[in-house]
Amino acid sequence: MLAQKPVMSVRRGFLRLWIVASCVVVLAVVLISYRDIRQQFEVGYVNLDDSMVPVPCTKARGLAFTDYSQAEGFCWYKLENLKRLYPELKDFNDTDLSSRFDERAGWPARHVDPWGAVRDSAEVGLGIPAAIFVLGYVLIWAFAGFTSHPPR
Repeated sequence: MLAQKPVMSVRRGFLRLWIVASCVVVLAVVLISYRDIRQQFEVGYVNLDDSMVPVPCTKARGLAFTDYSQAEGFCWYKLENLKRLYPELKDFNDTDLSSRFDERAGWPARHVDPWGAVRDSAEVGLGIPAAIFVLGYVLIWAFAGFTSHPPR
């Protein structure tokens, strides 16, 4: 009796290789983006808790040190005080309002979108393996058309 050669399953081998490579890609994306995403969450939550808006003191309304504080040449309002003293601004959301006043004062934007960074990282970490899987599946399907099968 002759020993049979083991038959190599290309599909099974490529699937296992894809699983290992996908895990490596996901782990690499997590390691690369973790610090930046964590920092954005920390900055975002600090800004949401204590959001202060700069207004030129020449346009200040309300009582100094009660409704606003003075520092760095600006009068700094908490958002609720700003909306109370400037009723024309009450319909703006807090993020847009704060960004607009920061821009007018020449301050860099303080608002971050940590969930956007998570989404972008997930798109890369899952999108690359998914694209490779689809490409591999299509190539295996295409090359399977060249194999000869015995007639049935």
